[in-house]
Amino acid sequence: MWLQQGREVVYANTLALSLFGCTAPECLAGKDILSFLVFGGGESGDEYQEALALLKAVEDGEAASVEWQCRRLDGVTVDLHVDLGRHVIDGEAFIHLAARDVTGVLEAMQGYRTAIRQTEEFIATFSHELRTALFSILGFSNILRQDSTVIDTEQMKEFLSILNVETLKISSLVEDVLSLSRIKGSASLDKRRLVDIGGLLEELVGGLADAAARKRVVLRLNLKDDGLNAFVAPDAVKRALINIVDNALMHTPAEGSVELRAFVDRLNSVVSVEVRDSGIGISAADLPHIFDRFYRVQRTGIQNDGYGLGLSISREIIGKNNGSIAVESEIGKGSVFRVDLPLSKTASGAGLE
Repeated sequence: MWLQQGREVVYANTLALSLFGCTAPECLAGKDILSFLVFGGGESGDEYQEALALLKAVEDGEAASVEWQCRRLDGVTVDLHVDLGRHVIDGEAFIHLAARDVTGVLEAMQGYRTAIRQTEEFIATFSHELRTALFSILGFSNILRQDSTVIDTEQMKEFLSILNVETLKISSLVEDVLSLSRIKGSASLDKRRLVDIGGLLEELVGGLADAAARKRVVLRLNLKDDGLNAFVAPDAVKRALINIVDNALMHTPAEGSVELRAFVDRLNSVVSVEVRDSGIGISAADLPHIFDRFYRVQRTGIQNDGYGLGLSISREIIGKNNGSIAVESEIGKGSVFRVDLPLSKTASGAGLE
């Protein structure tokens, strides 16, 4: 693209027309190039004034590169990397402008930076939690090993209970990390069969009953239909559902409730499992990210005991089983997670093992 007198477009090639959303040269010719750009604060803002100064410097002979945002004629905003230089043709000075759409590159870089940050946060949290639990185990086990230590029965029970809790913490943390690698390469996810989801949920609720009771949260199971048979890998799906229910229990205050509902959606050939809680809810800003690996919702004054892996693992497991997972939530009104699992061999797209 060529500019005359600093700002007026005098020529644009086909690629430039396409980049700016134009169908004919007249869309750009004679127009002020800055009218296509997006600046914070408009023409009176600092960004606009900096663009004017940059064009003046190039007009005076300096070469420059800059990142600009362009609003195309169709209203779409794209990120541009622009190289500018001054050229003299037949005694007349022009600015040559070469622009490249780098929107996808910038988005990818932002995603990469986010992934690195989340990974670093996870490693720091993982290391801290692991070290804290190990120090606790070492400390109490050393006390128990000393012959000179006089410990009554109640103290012994207390120490053993602490050792059990800390060991379970380490076990859960390590299991989450190992689950990520197993999901990628494990053949167990391919060993699908018809599974009684009602029975699986009864086992799940029975296993989490003590955890719910300790939090003083009511945990209920509501099986709406008979014949809740899905074509899935049972152990993996049970793990995914446990993660979802654990998450619900974690974010539901005392005297609240978590209800599991299961029913057959014959229209879509799925068994649906809903996990409904009366918890604190999830903000609209956090909702798109809660299934992202290492993502943890930050709330002022509320400790988050998770590691940002549970829901990510659940999504991957459900996806591997040709199912789907979705969530609806609102701050102060709880959350509803819905998992749909294929009813039959045909719906699953896989063969019987």
